[in-house]
Amino acid sequence: MARLHQLLANVPKEKYGCVCRLSNGEAFTVEWLAGDYVEHMEHHLRQIFQKA
Repeated sequence: MARLHQLLANVPKEKYGCVCRLSNGEAFTVEWLAGDYVEHMEHHLRQIFQKA
């Protein structure tokens, strides 16, 4: 997660709207991809802490 934070901290906010095209043809903005990644990690953390 720290690397993602470093990456996004160095991306100018005006670039968050840039579109990334995945190998399957789907397109998402940088902002959406970052948010989706965070939600995905939170999901895994909830799974870990529910088992503890």
